[in-house]
Amino acid sequence: MFNRRAEIIFRLITFYSLFVARYSLILFLFASTAHASGEIAFVRAPEEIPEGDDITVIVSASPRETGIDRTLAIDFPASWKLKRAYRVEAGSDHSVHIPQSGEISSLFSKEPGDNVLAFADVSDDFDPNADGIAYFIVFTTKSLPSGKADQSATVKAALVERSNPDAPREIDPKTKRAKPVNTEWRMVFPPKLDFSFAGITSKRLIATIRLERISENARALVAEGKKNAIATLHTRPELLAQFFDRPFSIECWFRTTGIQQTFLQFGSDKTKLQLGTGLLGQPLLRSRGAENKVIEAVRAIVNDGTWHNVVLSRDSSNKLRLFIDAGPPTVVDLSNELFQNITSVEIGDSASENDFSIDELRLSRSAYRDPLEFEQAMVTSARDTSQQAFAIFHFDEFGSSARSSVPLLVKFEQKG
Repeated sequence: MFNRRAEIIFRLITFYSLFVARYSLILFLFASTAHASGEIAFVRAPEEIPEGDDITVIVSASPRETGIDRTLAIDFPASWKLKRAYRVEAGSDHSVHIPQSGEISSLFSKEPGDNVLAFADVSDDFDPNADGIAYFIVFTTKSLPSGKADQSATVKAALVERSNPDAPREIDPKTKRAKPVNTEWRMVFPPKLDFSFAGITSKRLIATIRLERISENARALVAEGKKNAIATLHTRPELLAQFFDRPFSIECWFRTTGIQQTFLQFGSDKTKLQLGTGLLGQPLLRSRGAENKVIEAVRAIVNDGTWHNVVLSRDSSNKLRLFIDAGPPTVVDLSNELFQNITSVEIGDSASENDFSIDELRLSRSAYRDPLEFEQAMVTSARDTSQQAFAIFHFDEFGSSARSSVPLLVKFEQKG
């Protein structure tokens, strides 16, 4: 279910003009000299995750200041492997890679069993008046030792900043000389004299994750890569057009740590509709074609590496609902043309990098208006005898092809 704590992050991050941050962090500026004053609002990670899976840690922070160099330091279990790190600024429509800073990492004293990495936010592409910045750090966790029970892991974050040595100095009006500026790196949040995560206990700076040992008795469809990592639904185009022309529901489970993923793509002769995630990992439905726009989105962050459930449903009054984890839906009024003449359905997008898993895909000839209508069934494997089912894909024992259980003439074939 959507974690309400994620709302704190979204108060700092504004995306696609869907909503505006309600609160701004106040930066205390002194006219006499440049100084560092960055703050971390929250460190977020999934509360539990299967052993060996990828995990996304999100750090929301105040915007960068002009004339200040910033580095984000992360303390995490030494057995984890870094996969990627990037940042998204409030109001921005793109992500920025943040490289590692070995200089800062070497300054930290490491706790037993932990490792510390620092990421330099050095890009000139930043807005000091933005409402905030979200940092996304993706790790691959390590499987637990044989026979060992579930265990917990912690992630801590801190900001290390300094006055930029190359920035223009403020001139003293009396002496006509540049005012002295301290250009040494220092921990500014939390403010500490030593470079260490020892003693940091604030929940604002720590995320705790439980690693679970889970036996795999079934398989999901994993999409990794580009054109060879998509699957196409093969059936008669007129059947698909009839399905999308009437009330329908499309439901599946998904898991990802990627950005701007496309789980399902519905194509017509004019445009393509994509159900997936946005820049911040928020679930959304967007159009690609003559006009690119977000049609509907949910205030949630779901690229954390855990499984989430999504339901897209259209009723007879042309209202489109998007549910995440059986929470209250977002509702929009549709034009009659949006789902007209849909003749193709694909898992993934050959034009972008795919990095997700999908399971229990269900296409039903009925609409959902309330989570009570489906939340009991979402945690079980769908019955193959469902009268409203257009197609159901369990993806168990997925090989070169995965056939829908109903009807048999519909199947998914993997391209490659």
